[in-house]
Amino acid sequence: MHCELKGAVCAALLAGSSMLIQGAPARAQSEAAGAGDGEIIITAQRREESLQKVPVAVTAFSGDRLNELGLQDSVDLGDFTPNLQINEIAGPGSQPAIFLRGIGLNDFSLNNSGPVALYTDEVNLSAFGAQNFAMLDLNRVEVLRGPQGTLYGRNTTGGAVNFVSNLPGDSFEGHAIASYGSYNAVRGEFVASGPLSDTVGVRVAALRNYAEGYFKNVLTGQRSNGADAWALRGTLRFQPNERLDMILRGRFDRSTNRFTWYDQLGMFDPASVLAGTPALCADAQILAGQCVDAFGYSDQDPKYRGRFSSNARLKNEAYGTSLRMALNLDAAQIISVTGYNESENFFPEDTDVSPNRFVEVSLGAKSKTFSQELRASGETGFMNWIVGAFYSWERITQDQTADVLRDARPSPDAFFSRHLNRQSGKTYAAFGQVEAKIADPLTLVAGLRYTHDQKDFRTRLQFEETGLIIPLFDTPLSFKDSNWSWKLGLNYEPSADWLLYGNVSRGYKGGGFNGGFIFNPAQNVPFETEELTSYEVGAKGRLFDDRMTLNMAGFYYDYRDIQVFSQFDSNGFPVTLLVNAPKAELYGAELELSARLGGGFSFNTAVGLLHSEFKDFPSDFGDFSGNRLARAPSMTASGGIRYEGDISPSARLQANIDVSHRSFVYYNTENTAPGREPAYTLVNGRIGVTFDERYSVALWGRNLFDTYYAVNRNPLSDFGFVQVIPGEPRSIGIELGVTF
Repeated sequence: MHCELKGAVCAALLAGSSMLIQGAPARAQSEAAGAGDGEIIITAQRREESLQKVPVAVTAFSGDRLNELGLQDSVDLGDFTPNLQINEIAGPGSQPAIFLRGIGLNDFSLNNSGPVALYTDEVNLSAFGAQNFAMLDLNRVEVLRGPQGTLYGRNTTGGAVNFVSNLPGDSFEGHAIASYGSYNAVRGEFVASGPLSDTVGVRVAALRNYAEGYFKNVLTGQRSNGADAWALRGTLRFQPNERLDMILRGRFDRSTNRFTWYDQLGMFDPASVLAGTPALCADAQILAGQCVDAFGYSDQDPKYRGRFSSNARLKNEAYGTSLRMALNLDAAQIISVTGYNESENFFPEDTDVSPNRFVEVSLGAKSKTFSQELRASGETGFMNWIVGAFYSWERITQDQTADVLRDARPSPDAFFSRHLNRQSGKTYAAFGQVEAKIADPLTLVAGLRYTHDQKDFRTRLQFEETGLIIPLFDTPLSFKDSNWSWKLGLNYEPSADWLLYGNVSRGYKGGGFNGGFIFNPAQNVPFETEELTSYEVGAKGRLFDDRMTLNMAGFYYDYRDIQVFSQFDSNGFPVTLLVNAPKAELYGAELELSARLGGGFSFNTAVGLLHSEFKDFPSDFGDFSGNRLARAPSMTASGGIRYEGDISPSARLQANIDVSHRSFVYYNTENTAPGREPAYTLVNGRIGVTFDERYSVALWGRNLFDTYYAVNRNPLSDFGFVQVIPGEPRSIGIELGVTF
């Protein structure tokens, strides 16, 4: 099946596009931005364009569409984007694991950034701990698949996600929304915007989100896996004349909910633990809940129930500011984007998920990041061009602890370790891209980027007991690398309704350091740069007088020196390492279709297919060649149907039901059965009425069929258990809103 997919992707896309082009009626209306009904204008190529005119595999959501789908946080996007997988790696409020077309970083450490870049209003959020935030007052979200670098400040191998905020308007406007739902979930949002003068506009937004949570500690009656979050956004826009546009933004997010509780699966045979010689159960026994951990504990409570020794709260706080200045000259536009972000995180985990104090770890980090991007762009006759320069600086400090066998003290195997890391880094880059019409329907695309990365890292390990500190090592490390990356493509527009494109591009991500729990100083070595060469073809079209849009893409990735997070057993504390796998291969396809059916009904669907395989991955802990890449399901699919229509002269009904599906996926590189999540399907729905175009009331539901699924499965065989982090069960609620 995989071989057939690899050979057929390009042929099927091109053949299908050819037939549809021949059968599609010609467009009669203007191609100007916003001309089409419901058309989304995006800036994926650093200029305003219709989504259908951008020769890039990109999925875009308008702000209204985000609300219809019930997408509230940055981690929710994966449910409705083909080949995008986003999970909170340790449950609500924790750092996200973002994988796009199988490219991502599975690391829980807070000192590394992944190969999929997140941008808020053109500023890169590189710190893992800052990437889980509320999607508050957004104009749109753009998900770009494939290597980025010839147009963007930060280079990536996997892609980019752009979060674009609303701007102040010419008149006073705003809204207030309040909702109440399952698990005493209360959410309130307020937005106000308007002009202060003819040249100055302001916009502010605030959010409060609280929920007791769906997981219950049967020992105390307390609940967790909920929310306790605040978010603020502010924008000040100054336009003194037609040439100059200055936008100052500020943002703040804070979460302090109780840290996530998990389900637990034991891994040891009960008789072997009693005998003092723990032995692993068969996989079927582990998954059936018939085994115990190293302390003999077995979680037999119902789902979303457990017995826990800790009720500590996490802290996830991030704030930032940015200044965007645009100067419109006769021959070019010059844009400067300056950004500064800080974040502070503390994640205290009851690692053994039991009433015993067997293993408890905490992750603490503080980060500061500054970035400056300067670019110029313009149009000269038959050519669009852009050139730019980028600089970033970051500093990250980590304070992490591991408390092992607390209840067994004074056992000689018990210990409390503290891992103190300090990392600083700088990136310099220059980039550019041109699009030149070489014939009326043909456009040549060429881009080039130079990047220089340098990082310094210092890691210190010490054992601590009351009144005693035993230093074990204090190791300085450094990393430096330079790279050229590029893009070459060809666009073909056979008619006003269709765009065909093909490109080859090279993506790059610099190396770094293991920021996890390292006990062996010999393992304190940097991981190296990774590179990805992408081959992609695609087609975008409009059919039936703009009533339908169809976007397709097929890709093949040659992935080298992949930065892979792996967790290995060591007959002690598990070894967590970031290493380089020599080679992997990925290929697949995406299809996105939306249609206005008439009578107020509309339909949309998106499908992603993916094959991923390590072609060469030997290691000191085994040979993983032939394994799938982690968090890379072979199929993602979503679809929905929506109705909107008047039910009276002053009332309008909106209703939608949406479905998302994921095939089975491995959450670990080793592809073990306890790390495998079965396929699952989620169904969400919403029905609401708007009165006088001002007041609204809606009922909503998420996971309507109460499907049990896990956003992470983490086997820790050294300790004899699997952490199973469940996703949210069924929740329903009501929402009230008013606009002004």
